[in-house]
Amino acid sequence: MQNGVWKATIPFSQHIGIGLYTTHIYVGNTFWKVSTTTVKHTTSIRIPAEASLAAGGYEVYVDGVGEMAKRVSFPTWTNLNGQDDLVWSEGEKVAEGTWKVWIPFSEHNYEKGSYNTHIYTYDAAGNKLGIANRVVEVKEGVAAPDETSSSNASYDIIAYGIDAAATNVKFSTWSAQDQNAISHEGAKIQAGVWKVTIPFGQHVGIGLYTTNIYVDNVLWKMSSTTVKHTTSLRMPKEVNLAVGGYEINVDGVGDRVTRVRFPTWTNLNGQDDLVWSEGEKVKQGTWKVWIPFNQHNNEKGSYITHVYTYDAAGNNLGIENGSVMVK
Repeated sequence: MQNGVWKATIPFSQHIGIGLYTTHIYVGNTFWKVSTTTVKHTTSIRIPAEASLAAGGYEVYVDGVGEMAKRVSFPTWTNLNGQDDLVWSEGEKVAEGTWKVWIPFSEHNYEKGSYNTHIYTYDAAGNKLGIANRVVEVKEGVAAPDETSSSNASYDIIAYGIDAAATNVKFSTWSAQDQNAISHEGAKIQAGVWKVTIPFGQHVGIGLYTTNIYVDNVLWKMSSTTVKHTTSLRMPKEVNLAVGGYEINVDGVGDRVTRVRFPTWTNLNGQDDLVWSEGEKVKQGTWKVWIPFNQHNNEKGSYITHVYTYDAAGNNLGIENGSVMVK
């Protein structure tokens, strides 16, 4: 390093175990001094013993990592088909001595069974050492929201861990207000993973929605979601024709909504002046529209507006209605 100063790095991977490490220092071929260092196991692992495929993955934490560690890798694979799905995931340092990683099931074909995760630490020079290994038992599962807004117009159910040989998955769904079940055909996303969208327009009311999942006509699992009314309208009660129109705001709109429409007409001559106006999203959960009187022949009297929300697939639901007296 400089005159009179020499340095060596002792990589643990070239030695065996922990405990007392002894080093004899030779200058040329002449013994000079002895150095000793006690190497201790300081790390601990936080990882679930079991996980559901519906969770999307699992998180691993390793605590007690030494200050010389510059990188931590978490190679992971499943027992199915050996290491064909081996992925070396890079850890993130979250605090002094603590690193974490997220192991997504999507990188392992959503396989069930044992997931093996090993942990390797690296110093600045690239020396590495395997410090721990763990196994997580991953089981099939169903992903669906516990709660959702009726304004979302629909919600998704995803079934994970279905037999790869399955040819048909049906999602028989009913609401608390109408227990006549409707069978929705699932779509196969990939081996073992099936998905369905439950449109509220085909069911009745809010409250508890229950779904029985059938795989090739055999009951597999059950899922439930509570559907709530979350929206409210802000609109005037009375308006003068001279102001040219009025504004409507709807709040509490769900995050799945991609479009809001406001069909409006007057009481005069029925719906001869019906106009479907497109709403504008002004912030998360809030949409607005301007209703101009000139689209309704500048008529006086009661103006009626309904509110429809749409999801990305075009499923829609009427969620609100109100009226304004125009003078």
